[in-house]
Amino acid sequence: MTITLEEIRLRAARFERRIWWRNFREYAAGVLLIAWFLATLHLSRGLDLLGSVLLTAGVVYIMIQLRWRGTARSLPADADTRSSVEFHRLELER
Repeated sequence: MTITLEEIRLRAARFERRIWWRNFREYAAGVLLIAWFLATLHLSRGLDLLGSVLLTAGVVYIMIQLRWRGTARSLPADADTRSSVEFHRLELER
């Protein structure tokens, strides 16, 4: 199968956009959950309080991991066809 450098760049850009929107949705959901848990924190007592705190910590942890591991890297502008294909393949695998 032959593929042009322009097609690789187009696919890589489409993949980056898809990952960006996925991360945006996850961050938005995380912020909403944290806001909800913090807003209801004053109503909580005992194990409910512990649950709210642990859930908030878990959401923060997930958001940090998403930032570290789930962000798509950009295709280098000066990459030739072979290295572009390799880079795109590695990003898809990651």
